[in-house]
Parts: sequence; C-alpha cells; structure tokens
Amino acid sequence: MSDLLYWLHLASIALGGAAVFGIPVVGAMMAGTEPEARPTMLRVAVRLSRVGHIALAALLVTGPLALWASGTDMATLPNWFWVKLMLILGLIFLVGFATRNTKRVVAGDPDAAQRAPKIGLTILLTYLSVLGMAVLTFH
Repeated sequence: MSDLLYWLHLASIALGGAAVFGIPVVGAMMAGTEPEARPTMLRVAVRLSRVGHIALAALLVTGPLALWASGTDMATLPNWFWVKLMLILGLIFLVGFATRNTKRVVAGDPDAAQRAPKIGLTILLTYLSVLGMAVLTFH
C-alpha cells in the first residue's frame, strides 16, 4: 500500500511540475504571439492550471497517507519537514491567488496580466523550495 501511495505522490509531483514550469513558458510565448493566437494559448495555460490543481489536491491526500502508511513517527521528523509544511501552505495560498488573477486576465484586466509572471515565478520558487525541503527531510 505504501509503495502505491509513494508512486501516486511522485506522479503528482511530476504533474504539478508540468504546470509550474509549463504555464510560464506558455505565458512568455503569448507576449510575442499574434493577437489572434493568444486566446488559444490562454486556454492551454488554463488547462495546465487545472492539471496543477489536480496534482496539488492529490499531493495533499497522498503525502499524509504515505507518511502514515510508512509508520514514521512525526516526532522524529527533522525541522526541514515543518518548513516544508509551511511552504506548502504558502503554495496553496499562491495557487488560489493565481487562480483568481487568471480569471481577471481572462476578463481582460491588464493589471492582472502584468501580475501573472511575478505570481508564476513566486509559485515556481515555492514549488522548488518544497522539493528541496522534501529532499532534506527524507534523504
């Protein structure tokens, strides 16, 4: 059971990474694209975002379950684990903020469009920080 949970957790990390890295690439490409192609590219970014949401939800389920199935005593986990949890809370907040901002971009808000790359970079750095804390916790 723990092997299946671990596999699902790793697959969710990969899907989340596809969204975290893919959305900024699509966004950067949109800037240099003809105006007619931008709605299609925006739909690609929104679909990648949906993949990221599903991955985040799966991670929030499989992470605690995999930890529980492994029989790990929470009291023995290093401080890096607790830093990781705080970063995950920040990531959840950022994803919610990005989702709200994306709805404004779709509605044509130019300020939201200018904010989007900064939000994406912040999510990327937070995602990489979570991965780093996981390595330090479980290596």
